[in-house]
Amino acid sequence: MVAYLSHMKNILAWIAVIFMVHGLHAENFATRDGDMYTNATVKRVEPDGIVVADADGLRKLKFSNLSPELQQKYGYDPQKATQFSNAIAASSIASQTEMVKFQNSQQAEKIAAQPTQTTAASSSPNGSSAAAQTTPHPHKGVESFESHIHGCGGTYEVLSCDDTGLTCKHKEHYKTRTEYKTDTTTEHIPYYYLPPSVRSACGFPPPSINDPM
Repeated sequence: MVAYLSHMKNILAWIAVIFMVHGLHAENFATRDGDMYTNATVKRVEPDGIVVADADGLRKLKFSNLSPELQQKYGYDPQKATQFSNAIAASSIASQTEMVKFQNSQQAEKIAAQPTQTTAASSSPNGSSAAAQTTPHPHKGVESFESHIHGCGGTYEVLSCDDTGLTCKHKEHYKTRTEYKTDTTTEHIPYYYLPPSVRSACGFPPPSINDPM
């Protein structure tokens, strides 16, 4: 847990820095691959890109896909962008590792606390062992969900769940000038970013004005 909490501390430090809301005036943004976003408002600047809102909702525009002028305007630093991406990846890996360790220890404690059962009592009528029954669901009942998080829409497949949020495999669908594409990444999502229905299903606190959004 120490390694996990250390990684989470790094991520929260980044979050404290990146939540910068720029002017609310609308702008037009052209990406290097030819997409144009008109009347878009910058909601948040992160080390590796900006999150904007337009008529279609929130989306994240990576600095690597923006012009040098926009990179300079919003303070793009390649070194900080790399550090930010590495911190996110490290946090996801640490979260998964710590969650597996925790689940294994919890399962071992439950098994140790159970009274010894005979073979006859632990077998089902069809001869299968009761030990083969499904263990408690580590995702608290949520397998996947659709949402826009960090300005990125798509499908989020839940890999694990802890007290701070969900670790998910994210399939981001986006359109270039000539085709639709899908990118798959793994990330840890703090619970306060989750949609209300997912927060409720996972037993996290309901949305609050105290959420660090």
